[in-house]
Amino acid sequence: MPKSNKLTDPNLIALLRRINQIKTPLYRVVAKKILAPRRQRPTVNLGTIERNTNTGDTVIVPGKVLAAGKLEHNVTVAALSFSEQAQKQIENSNGVCLTIAELIEKNPGGTGIKLLA
Repeated sequence: MPKSNKLTDPNLIALLRRINQIKTPLYRVVAKKILAPRRQRPTVNLGTIERNTNTGDTVIVPGKVLAAGKLEHNVTVAALSFSEQAQKQIENSNGVCLTIAELIEKNPGGTGIKLLA
């Protein structure tokens, strides 16, 4: 019997409902990427965040942030999940780790946010 590709995680379901209420284009793209199968969700390394951001930027990753590479400036990163090492490195560089739901509450308009996927 084939697997169902419906979401079963109540946290993701609540997040997608919140995104649908906001109707911001950036968050709509994030929702589409979250709805993809888990294997197709993006994983982003800290080195990629380092190369594509400047000090004080806000980044959203609709997947997991991994610790490969170095992060040498402070960045606010929102993601579905973080590896332990990635979270430590972000916090050591005076950055902030947020969930996507927390970022939506802070910035419902989605202005000034970079999407890395």
